Amino acid sequence: MVAECDDGASGEARDAGIVAECDGGACREVRDAGIVAECDDGASGEARGAGMVAECDDGACREARGVGMVAECDDGASREARDAGIVAECDDGASGEARGAAIVAECDDEARGEARRARKSRNATMERAEKRGARVWSQNATMERAEKRGARVWSQNATVERAEKRETRLRSQNATVERAEKRGARVWSQNATMERAERREAWAWSQNATMERAERRGTRQRSQNAYTVNAKTIGESAEMEQKKVYTLGVVGLGEGRSIMSAALQSERWKLVKVCDLNEEICAQRAKEFGFSEWTTDYQELLDDPTIEVIAIYTPDQLHLKHVCQALEAGKHVVCTKPLLPSLEGAKELIEVQQRTGKKVFVGQSTRFFEPMIKQREDYDQGRNGDLETVEAHYITDGRWFLEKAWSRQKGFSWMYGFMIHAVDLVRWYLPEVSEVAGFGRSSANNAAHGLETWDSMRFILRDEQGRIATVAGSYTLPTFEQAIEPSISCVLRGTKGTTRGEYPSLRYNTHFEGEGNAAHAYEEKDPYYFRFEGKSHHAGEYQNYIEYFADCLDSDATPLPDVHEAVRTLALMEAMERSMRSGGQVVRVQAILDEYWSKGQ
Repeated sequence: MVAECDDGASGEARDAGIVAECDGGACREVRDAGIVAECDDGASGEARGAGMVAECDDGACREARGVGMVAECDDGASREARDAGIVAECDDGASGEARGAAIVAECDDEARGEARRARKSRNATMERAEKRGARVWSQNATMERAEKRGARVWSQNATVERAEKRETRLRSQNATVERAEKRGARVWSQNATMERAERREAWAWSQNATMERAERRGTRQRSQNAYTVNAKTIGESAEMEQKKVYTLGVVGLGEGRSIMSAALQSERWKLVKVCDLNEEICAQRAKEFGFSEWTTDYQELLDDPTIEVIAIYTPDQLHLKHVCQALEAGKHVVCTKPLLPSLEGAKELIEVQQRTGKKVFVGQSTRFFEPMIKQREDYDQGRNGDLETVEAHYITDGRWFLEKAWSRQKGFSWMYGFMIHAVDLVRWYLPEVSEVAGFGRSSANNAAHGLETWDSMRFILRDEQGRIATVAGSYTLPTFEQAIEPSISCVLRGTKGTTRGEYPSLRYNTHFEGEGNAAHAYEEKDPYYFRFEGKSHHAGEYQNYIEYFADCLDSDATPLPDVHEAVRTLALMEAMERSMRSGGQVVRVQAILDEYWSKGQ
């Protein structure tokens, strides 16, 4: 018989044939005493004689020749055929014996079912193992998260502890400061006492040196007196065990804030009363300094017999009136720069000062800033050699200043309100500047505030010896940071050395013969000079110059700049203005003075 197995196995039995179909559609043909077995995978075996083919679940075929055959199933079952018999053992241990004719024992679905159940069991076991692993992993992850949370909590607690410690230290420091303030400590003043004494002696030496140079140049006696201080007298006053304390009244509490701070921290001054037309600012200063003696009536200061000196920090246009009133009331005067907004009124002021015999000191504060003090000391010691040029500038974006209503009134000038600092520095070293030429312009930024006055200016100046100076100023334009371009700078160039003092940075740069370049910084003095917010108030300079003024009062010396020096500076600035108006023509300073005095103003 021939059996053909396709995809749906069929068989035809002829003669004495039997067709047997296996699970996968395999066909078997038995002829006579033989069996042909075809396996699912196409393998076939032919048994001749008394042979038999046994098929296992995986379809493997084996051929038994002679009288025996062993068929092994997946689970190790075997069949043995001897003579004309066949033993077939299945997975579950069942056996069959074939004798004579062939018997095919097939393992039905039971064995396969067992195998499937075993596989399912194994899969279930693996699933449970995986679930247990997942639970373990989850537990580990939970523990990790808990540990991280614990670490965060510990870190937060540690941060809180550190913050509490810092707060405790801060409270302790604040308490220390408060105790110092309650004791009325004059911290900066005390630390600076010895320095001020040394500076006063150096200043006196400087004034003598100025006088000697003036004498060599044949300067008139009046000019010599105007720029000279009696060194011996000031030196002796600095060494006095008991110094006189002077009484002070202040009018104008905007800029006057700095002089209030200076007087309250000085051992040489007693602040008696302050004045401002604005009650609100008076109350504000009273609260700030714990000083309640204030008034809105300037006449109260003038009439107070206990006040010896009046410090004037009112708008520039009021200086002439306020200074003359104070002199007529028998008071010495400290007045912020400019002493006057122009030469107009200069003759009247000089006449009142000479008639009353009282002193007028102009607070050109930049002279009293730390780097400028050091620069002057080096110059007076001859370290620059012969001075050849002076370069000064005051460049700042001063549009904030225009928020003050009075700054936009008639008479306001960037030159007199700002550039005068740079002009004064030039005159400090070249007091006899004789001619000037320069240019100026007014920017759109300036016009936006309703101003027509020049806000950018550049000048070149020369004295009778031919020494040269430059002065520059810009006041409504953006600026560089202070490290690149300080607001105020003064450069001295001499045959033996070049130096530069800066403001507001506390830096002083030098290059002296045989020493090379050197940079000197005084940042530790920042709290002394700048006691309030920002850099707009520089009370340390005021502290320095009222101490200097007290020494001049002690010795009856002329404080510098005085009225005469201030008037010559105003004449120089008038020459600068005329040069700008004429398109840069050279203008001589003495011609301005001669013209002014000839008019009898």
